[in-house]
Amino acid sequence: MSRNSKGLKKLWNRSLELVTYIVLAVAVVLPFCVKRLPFLVLLAPWGIVILLLYGAKKIAAAECERERKIFDQVPAEVQALTMEEAKRQAEQLLIDSTRYETVMDTPSADDMIQIEQMAPELRAFFLRFSWVFAPSHALSLGTIFASLLAPGLMQIGHFSDDRHVDLLIHPGDETIYEIQNDCVNKDDLESTDKLLANNALIYPSIYHLLVFGDRLASRTSEDN
Repeated sequence: MSRNSKGLKKLWNRSLELVTYIVLAVAVVLPFCVKRLPFLVLLAPWGIVILLLYGAKKIAAAECERERKIFDQVPAEVQALTMEEAKRQAEQLLIDSTRYETVMDTPSADDMIQIEQMAPELRAFFLRFSWVFAPSHALSLGTIFASLLAPGLMQIGHFSDDRHVDLLIHPGDETIYEIQNDCVNKDDLESTDKLLANNALIYPSIYHLLVFGDRLASRTSEDN
């Protein structure tokens, strides 16, 4: 099952849970409304809204926790790959259009400004590929701009599924940070270092990201 399919399933489950909260709220409020109708007619909607907001927050927190258990760390076998081996495996994946769709094009002038700030392997990658997309797990690379979430970092792509994931880099560094921004605590936004330390899944290079993404897609397919 792809991340998008999983996202639809999660959306359906979330909707069912929210409906449950609505039914419970109505069940609690309705008996009091019989005797105290004038006052509770005004009060009840606010109570329902509070319950819904609380329920949505609890559901979102539970989903973030489930996601962290799955994507908590890059598997050791991927982390242990040398740059050369990760690059070799990634090159094989990139020529397989069932794994990754690619577009080779000359970078725009705006993209070149960003690309010139990148570490050597990242720079070579984006000079070669203007766009890379993985249909199986919604990975998209090629959207390059200054990060809004983490000042000082650059965003090079994202996972375009329900997880709202940004892929970030430090200028001049090969390391890639994956951050699920809808699971970030507000306190972690105080500094970029704190944001990365508490929320980032770390890939040693762009090639490790591609290898891990493919293995994750294969594992998810086998599990379903």
